[in-house]
Amino acid sequence: MASIQAGAILLKNRDRLTDQHVLLINLEEAGLLSGLNTTAQIEAVTLWQGMSQTSDSIPVYFGLEERAADPVDCCIVTISKSKPLNRCLVAYAHSQVKPGGEVWLAGHQKAGIKSQAQLLESINPAVKRLDNARHCVLFTATALETHLFSMHDWIDSWTLDIAGQSLKLASLPGVFADGRLDDGSRLLLDNLPDLFSADSGGRMIDFGAGCGVLSCWIHGHTGAEMIAVDHDAMAIAACRRSFEWQQVTGEVMASDGLPNTILPVDVIVTNPPFHQGVDTAYEASETLIARARRLLKSRGRLIMVANHFLDYPTRLASHFHKVKQIASDARFQVIEAQGLKRSRKPLNKFRAD
Repeated sequence: MASIQAGAILLKNRDRLTDQHVLLINLEEAGLLSGLNTTAQIEAVTLWQGMSQTSDSIPVYFGLEERAADPVDCCIVTISKSKPLNRCLVAYAHSQVKPGGEVWLAGHQKAGIKSQAQLLESINPAVKRLDNARHCVLFTATALETHLFSMHDWIDSWTLDIAGQSLKLASLPGVFADGRLDDGSRLLLDNLPDLFSADSGGRMIDFGAGCGVLSCWIHGHTGAEMIAVDHDAMAIAACRRSFEWQQVTGEVMASDGLPNTILPVDVIVTNPPFHQGVDTAYEASETLIARARRLLKSRGRLIMVANHFLDYPTRLASHFHKVKQIASDARFQVIEAQGLKRSRKPLNKFRAD
């Protein structure tokens, strides 16, 4: 809802952009493209892979490394909840705007837009408030010059010692559990040695890979070829660097779900990116399980970590012969499903009771 309201304040001020070359940064709403394109020449940069395919006529770039240097008249940054990511996005905007051009910063008060406005002071100390409406605020600063931007400058490293391995991993602003191990992944990693034989090889998918911590550990233990999948551009960049540092064999893929183009694999392991919200998690799980059926070999395994309140074991039992809980703690459970059933039962609606 907050991003929709931020979009509304931009549409309210679109007349200010008449006949200008505009770059939207951190695009989260497809409707902004058509709404602003009536008065200006629009391009967009998104961090969400699914959003990069929303327009045939307007260039939409995935991540901060695709667009060639071509300074625009105005960059519009929609802030995220991550303050480090907002700093990165403003720095990127500073590299994409002409001297004398404007950088707009828009966001909801709940996302901290008022405190984030100070980020524009790196562009010009004279930051102005253009408008406020529906609990959103729009700030602007005029660029005095164009700065260089490199993703390399934003990459950091951190070391994780877990389950018999020491991993060097990449960190980038905005990546889930940036620079630390989240509780769900920790529970999963603590139990992976019991699920994989050393040097067993094979071909595996890590869905919702983030910085690549699961992929790196599994490859180090088994030597398996890893296919790391994530929808977020910053996660993809971090995961690729982690693969380089850990010399992981495989590839990193940008996808909003399990890709249909991958050849069958032995294992899909996932800390899925939909723990919160019962309705959202159950809806997303339908797609995850359906695609997992197509991608797993007949004796393949799906290994996942999930919140206790999400009844995945019951759901998975409709599709796999063997479903068992491997481990659990106060919040999470690790589940292994194996042996695909030939006939697929109709998907029943989940109930949040």
